[in-house]
Amino acid sequence: MSINRRIFEKVTNYFSTHLKSKKLLKLIYQYVTLLVFLAYPLLLVYVFFAERDKLLKVVLVPLGTLILVTLLRKIINRQRPYEQFETPSVFDNKTEGKSMPSRHTASAFIIAAAFTYVNPVWGAFAFAAAALIALSRIAAGSHYISDVAVAIIISMTIAYLFFFI
Repeated sequence: MSINRRIFEKVTNYFSTHLKSKKLLKLIYQYVTLLVFLAYPLLLVYVFFAERDKLLKVVLVPLGTLILVTLLRKIINRQRPYEQFETPSVFDNKTEGKSMPSRHTASAFIIAAAFTYVNPVWGAFAFAAAALIALSRIAAGSHYISDVAVAIIISMTIAYLFFFI
């Protein structure tokens, strides 16, 4: 699954020229992401005090996923859409390479799985936020659809193996 130049430019131009949509995308891209990553330490504190038997998994599984995805990004070192198409991203990102897999997406999904492991209702909210994060990475032109899809597959496979079996 890749995105061609015409579609990429159409999407990024839309957000660049529609300021309300761009603000909404920025809200998701930056602040929903921040919310998920700030909620995770709160989950750790809760698990430490209320369900200590789950603490080791809730710490190590997301950490292991982050390390794996970071290594894969360095090995694959895929260009980002804005690099390949030589077109600015919606938020003028400058990062070069390391597009595959999306680390933000993988992290958001494995954190959502950790929330689900502890409390399914909290997990539902976390998965909704993770889905928004994944979509925002594509819409902003930071990642290809395949970067995000692979990140989700990695996180959900690890979550299934370590949280739910």
